Amino acid sequence: MLNLLALTSDPLLCDPCHFEGDTILYFEEGDPTARIEVTPDEQGRYPLGAGSWDWFLSVRTDPDGDAAQLADAGRLYPQDGEILVTQGMPGRDPVFPAIPQPGFHQIQRLVPLFRREVAEVVVAWTNDVYRRHPHGSVRAHWIGDEIEVLSAIDCHREWHSYDWICADKNGRYSIASCWVWTRLD
Repeated sequence: MLNLLALTSDPLLCDPCHFEGDTILYFEEGDPTARIEVTPDEQGRYPLGAGSWDWFLSVRTDPDGDAAQLADAGRLYPQDGEILVTQGMPGRDPVFPAIPQPGFHQIQRLVPLFRREVAEVVVAWTNDVYRRHPHGSVRAHWIGDEIEVLSAIDCHREWHSYDWICADKNGRYSIASCWVWTRLD
């Protein structure tokens, strides 16, 4: 049983939604005579989004899991050949061990390659930044061994950019497309 309420400035005016058989019924905000019926397509999906509903793309996040990743400082000790990189201000933002991408020589742009356990903390930190600063931030999550990144380029448009990050042949993740990294010396 689906029962959604789209809240308005007047709590007495809302879009009550419910199933009648396989059809979703709802009424436009403020007009109890504007009955809208939504039926499933051939694959059983409902084309919701018309009318007064605003939709946006999102990714699954786990605040408790992210906090646990961020608290596990043992993951962030550099191993042989790794340097420390950050996106923000040293002392304020975390630093992550990585190796620089071999052969990448773009001026003032570092492309770090992270081990899986460090990439997990980078993803957790990314989501933590999003929770604190949702406008202009990206979100990320793991799907199997890949990282999916969602970036709301413009909240007023209906398009978003995705980025899929896979491990290279050495099991390292190049998390650089949405971020600008700097090296700590």
